[in-house]
Amino acid sequence: MAGYDSPYSRVASVIAAALVVSLGACAGGSNEETGVVSTTSTGDGSSSGSSDGTSTGDGMGSTSEASSTTEDTSSTGAVTCELDIDLSVLVAHLADLQQVCDAVTQGANELSPIGFLAAPGYSESLLIAAASPLEEACAEASILDPECDNDQCWQVECTGTGAGWRLTAWADQAPAQSGDYTFSEIAVTVSSGEVAGDFAFQIASTATKGPETWGVAANGSFSGGAFDVVALLPEIIEGHETVLIAGGSDGTFSGRLEVDNVAVADVASDGALTPTGACW
Repeated sequence: MAGYDSPYSRVASVIAAALVVSLGACAGGSNEETGVVSTTSTGDGSSSGSSDGTSTGDGMGSTSEASSTTEDTSSTGAVTCELDIDLSVLVAHLADLQQVCDAVTQGANELSPIGFLAAPGYSESLLIAAASPLEEACAEASILDPECDNDQCWQVECTGTGAGWRLTAWADQAPAQSGDYTFSEIAVTVSSGEVAGDFAFQIASTATKGPETWGVAANGSFSGGAFDVVALLPEIIEGHETVLIAGGSDGTFSGRLEVDNVAVADVASDGALTPTGACW
């Protein structure tokens, strides 16, 4: 059985798309749903916004109607911006990364590569994939045979740099189903770092929910129980660059969601995303 092509080349540019926020230890999350944001500009450079506290109920995907700027024809000349995103999907993804962070930083070592499968919308099928223990630590560049279990596969590669390794996990069958999401691709690579206890990861996924398309290309790291992630979300708002920059520290999350370099939601300490009301 052939292995999965490494997603490195496809997600390496994510770091350049947004600044990584280095935040601390793995933290608990919340599944609170945050809904539509409406922000009105008065034309004097100020703006006000509010959230109606309801979920859109249509998942993370979006179409051309997902974001819109409409002009009020009244004498005020007000402009209203709407952010139509089911932020609870990103909240759940951060909670998954917290679990993965614990598993990898506590269990992975030179003889026990550990990988995972997780992406926005794939929460119900979260997988911690522990490869078969290596007989000896990696010493030279080599690729082990892939292993599969329950429609999920993984493969270990020795990098040739010290005892360094990479573990790439992917769905054995495509498309793969997770709740209402159909994944045509999902793959995650975890790499050991030069310093013991440090790991890097990349996530690449493409999914649909009904007519909507959803995907992510993410880079992140685990270090001493800490995690951070920069996730490019190319399908979430058509025609706009959307990036999630987040991490956790000592039981607390932090970060932000940006659209075209404008922060449109903040990651609260409990992991919930709170809209800022900003227009991009």
